[in-house]
Amino acid sequence: GFQADFHMHTDYTDGKITVKKLLDEISEYSDKLFQRTGRKFIFSISDHDSVKAVKDALVIISENPEKFRNVKFGIKFFAQSSESL
Repeated sequence: GFQADFHMHTDYTDGKITVKKLLDEISEYSDKLFQRTGRKFIFSISDHDSVKAVKDALVIISENPEKFRNVKFGIKFFAQSSESL
């Protein structure tokens, strides 16, 4: 199985899944992965031009950290400058 996914979108932008549903699925998958391999699942939310899902995810994870013990969470973002390099 996959050990990381750095490109997940939620329904805050063009994804079709809520943050809560995404985290529920990640929690279940990561526990199975850890049982099989001893490795934690790594993921990031990469919604376009929004950090709302990241804020929600941090709240959900902080409310039940034991549920997400086998998950490593990061964020992926894109910064654009109007200046020429």
